[in-house]
Amino acid sequence: WFPQGQPVTLLLNDLVYPLNQSFFRQAISVAINRTAIMNIGEYGYEQPANAAGLLYQQLGELNSTNLAMANRLSTYNLTYAKQILADHGFTINATTGRLTAPNGTPVPTLSLMSVAGYSDWDTDIALIANELNQRGISVNIETPTQNTVASDVTDGQYQMALYVDTGIG
Repeated sequence: WFPQGQPVTLLLNDLVYPLNQSFFRQAISVAINRTAIMNIGEYGYEQPANAAGLLYQQLGELNSTNLAMANRLSTYNLTYAKQILADHGFTINATTGRLTAPNGTPVPTLSLMSVAGYSDWDTDIALIANELNQRGISVNIETPTQNTVASDVTDGQYQMALYVDTGIG
């Protein structure tokens, strides 16, 4: 048995393109198979993360509209992810397989970091990077020390980070 604690969260820096686009963050959310992460990376010990960033026992505090949106954005749905991006002019380049912005340029490679040596988190970020790479979003994995991740997240010097979302719970 593991007690409920702070959720481990995929943090997306919304000051960095294309993560500064809310629809892009939504597409990433539904393109990640949280059940696979729960079963493979977390060995079945953790519930899949929800898009509200709350502990499961806190979800009842959301109104019905917000709860429905959190549930929708937590559900693995590649068709919906593709629709979100297509509705905003993003396409997959048939030659490179890379996601392309409406202006025809490839979406920049994004970095995804987590603390080195946390075997479950290492597996989680490998699964996330693999899924996003398969969707045309190029992702590089970085695994610095705990102190570096904490500092970079605090200072906003990251693009994507799997980390403990403090202040929740």
